[in-house]
Amino acid sequence: MEDDWILQRHRGVVEISSTLVDDTYVGGTSAGLRIGKADFLEGIRTSARQDAQVSQADRLIRRFGDTIVSTGLAELVYPGHTHRFRYLRVYHLGIDGPKLIASQSATVR
Repeated sequence: MEDDWILQRHRGVVEISSTLVDDTYVGGTSAGLRIGKADFLEGIRTSARQDAQVSQADRLIRRFGDTIVSTGLAELVYPGHTHRFRYLRVYHLGIDGPKLIASQSATVR
């Protein structure tokens, strides 16, 4: 699920995120900004790159009852730029499936 989702995000497709990201979502960007769902979706629209290559590594996904925690290392590569970051994503597993309720990322240099 996450591989397709992150690729679609970086290509500017918001449909998956509109459903997956909970209305109460709160996150922290690698730039240190706190964001909500509207900010998250706007970021997808304004930073879309059709030529982005996305990979994830060092992934660990753990389930604690109705809570799923995903951590790993993501790398975005497009002409002239590479962005690597560690991420932490927290999902709540409800009757409508998983919903992203919180995330945090930190740039890896």
